[in-house]
Amino acid sequence: MARFVDSDGFQLDDYDFQTGSSRWSKVEPDGTITFRHDIPTEGILRATAENRLATHNTRFGNDWCKVGEVPLNKWFADGMDEADLQDDRKFMRNWMREHSAFMARDSIGI
Repeated sequence: MARFVDSDGFQLDDYDFQTGSSRWSKVEPDGTITFRHDIPTEGILRATAENRLATHNTRFGNDWCKVGEVPLNKWFADGMDEADLQDDRKFMRNWMREHSAFMARDSIGI
């Protein structure tokens, strides 16, 4: 079976037509294997911009207002699904604090 190889020598291993993500691998001269996972972000960035506009100048705290998202793979892998089912707000609050270094923040409090 023919494989697609890009200009950098990475071989296409898998492509998800639904999400547009692709997995690539490359065998280096020393025998190590380098993996690359390309994920299109245009939709995520567009949705974030739309959410930001929708909540601009909105006071937080009175009614429910979305302030962020957790990717589903992290949601399940880190036990957030169970914490949500058990209404364990302490676990969720601590998880958000521990992972805040990876979250984008801006002037509106996100």
